[in-house]
Amino acid sequence: MPLFGRLTIRSQLILMLLLVSVGATAVVAHLAFRSGRANLTACIYQQLTSVRASKAYQLTSYFAQLRNQAATFAEDRMVVDAARELRDAYRQMQDVAPDRDAEQRLRAYYREDFLPRIADTRQGVPIVEAYLPRAPGSRRLQHAYVAANPHPVGSKHLLDDAGDGSAYSASHARVHPLLRNIADRFAYYDLFVIDANTGAVVYSVFKETDFATNLLDGPYRNSGLAEAFRAARDAKEAGFTKTVDFRPYGPSGGAPAAFMASPIYDGAELVAVFASQIPVDEINRIMTGGEAWVENGLGASGEAYVVGTDRMMRSVSRFLVEDPTGYIETLRSLGTASATLARIEAFGTSILQQEVATDAIAQALLGRQGTTTMPDYRGVEVLSSYARLTIPDVDWVVLAEMDSDEAFGPIYQFRQTVLICSAVIVLVVTLLAMAMANLFVAPVARLAAHARKASVGDIGDPPTQHAGGEIGELTASYAEIIGIMQVQSGLIESQISAYDALLERVLPPTAAKRHKRGDDPIADTLTGVAVAAIDIGSLAEAQRDLTAEDWVSLMNEIVAAFDEVAERHGVEKIRVSGERYVAACGITVPRADGAIRLSEFAAEILAYTRQLSRARGLPLALRIGMDAGQVVAGLVGDSRPVYDVWGDPVAEAERLCRACPADTAALSARAREQIHGLIEVREQPAGADGEALWVLSSTPATPA
Repeated sequence: MPLFGRLTIRSQLILMLLLVSVGATAVVAHLAFRSGRANLTACIYQQLTSVRASKAYQLTSYFAQLRNQAATFAEDRMVVDAARELRDAYRQMQDVAPDRDAEQRLRAYYREDFLPRIADTRQGVPIVEAYLPRAPGSRRLQHAYVAANPHPVGSKHLLDDAGDGSAYSASHARVHPLLRNIADRFAYYDLFVIDANTGAVVYSVFKETDFATNLLDGPYRNSGLAEAFRAARDAKEAGFTKTVDFRPYGPSGGAPAAFMASPIYDGAELVAVFASQIPVDEINRIMTGGEAWVENGLGASGEAYVVGTDRMMRSVSRFLVEDPTGYIETLRSLGTASATLARIEAFGTSILQQEVATDAIAQALLGRQGTTTMPDYRGVEVLSSYARLTIPDVDWVVLAEMDSDEAFGPIYQFRQTVLICSAVIVLVVTLLAMAMANLFVAPVARLAAHARKASVGDIGDPPTQHAGGEIGELTASYAEIIGIMQVQSGLIESQISAYDALLERVLPPTAAKRHKRGDDPIADTLTGVAVAAIDIGSLAEAQRDLTAEDWVSLMNEIVAAFDEVAERHGVEKIRVSGERYVAACGITVPRADGAIRLSEFAAEILAYTRQLSRARGLPLALRIGMDAGQVVAGLVGDSRPVYDVWGDPVAEAERLCRACPADTAALSARAREQIHGLIEVREQPAGADGEALWVLSSTPATPA
């Protein structure tokens, strides 16, 4: 073990004790966690399976009860007589058309009350003619019991007699209280009596727009109610029941509806069909346990629900009941269509709206039952127990699920406790190991600690050792080495400081910092940079009358003055090459007013140069060209790095510098646009190349 051999004795002692203690603790904790997780998973699966089996039994029993009730009611003598009486009275009404006012009021009810309730749940705009019953007598009955019913939607079953004096109203007044009592007592959403020969809905308890329509050729001929009616009519035997799965139902505002129907026989005569709209609330009550999920063993995140072969829910989602807004936002984040979300909000249910395309559904639809861990329809990992339901005429599966985070909460808490205990054990062992190691290697440890600090540049005074032997010799030798390093370090720091100072004088601060950091290459593409090219060419004439020392001194004075003005205006010197001074604004610090600052800089150095020319009696006159735009800035060169800028603005500024008259600052069109009239400019008739120029107004036009 080469690595172990390179450790100090103190570290080796500590490491050995830690390895033994941590290893033993980790093995015990891992075995305990795996065993606890496995046992907890088995318990949760058993609990979910128990809940799922209980819900399946309740739902199967409920549908068996509905079938028995439907068959019993269809054979009850009072229901048979009531169906015959209503059927005959309805037939008598078919040739009696509503008067003009009644017809208009019925149409108004459809336009103003019914159609708006289904408009949001259908594609396209519904029209009245598509939903009105065709037969005149049917429209008259709808007007009397639906449109002219003084009770609001949802309470129209409270009207016993329409008061129109018809035979139907007389029969309705006698029969309706009986059937309404059945619907109330057994919590049906609605009950229907349908003429077996014609398919006319001769009676309904709640008087929705399916009342008095025809299920064979009317607006709801393709509905679940029509399907249930046809199956019961064609059964040819008493005691038959047909259940039709949930699908959107127009008379209920497009909400999901399921139906059950049985034929009504009077002896051998098929009188009518008795149908019921299965109450969704009762199915939801069974699956939610009366919204008492915690009491049903499903905790804070568990639920039981039913799904059909189309993978759409047949019971409401717990999360929609508890937090509708959060449920909608979750589905929206998963990419659910906005039309689906609108229907869920409108109906207040996930039945036929929430798709559940999970592995558990696929397995259950194949007739299998079992448990699994998987992402649910919210994308949340859950433990799931699934099975297929055995309910005649419907193909559903039932699931009981719980979020993994909640299910494994106890084991996660156990893991946290184990980790805390392990940390405490490791801490105690570490303290003991350190104390024992210090008894043996405290002097060497102090020396090693100083050596580690020295390796990262912290060369302080080394520890002293008064003991003799090898440790004393080692300490003395180490102190001598540290002394030599301190002297050398001082020399190196002096050289680095001098180099940094020089670098910061010749480069922009950011470029100097990046160069010292070792960035390579140093290059940036910068936008909105204003560039000025300044020609001090008139110094060539002054050079003839000055000594070399005086001329260099003059150049230093001019460049230093330019640098001072540049710093005051936030302008950066890029380079000085011969008689050319290049400056820019927006290189180091992005500035929106770069052209303005550069113009002010140009005006001030022009004024300075004029003053210097008068004071020294020298023919000094500047030519300045300015442009703005995108440039490339970077550092070139290794041993003698130079910072420079390139791009169209640089070339344009150089061109304007050559073209403009002496003692003038010329601006490009882009620079002029950025000034926005904040600095006055004027048009110079012609430059050196005959081109009209725009120059700063504060600079008088002098001949080139």
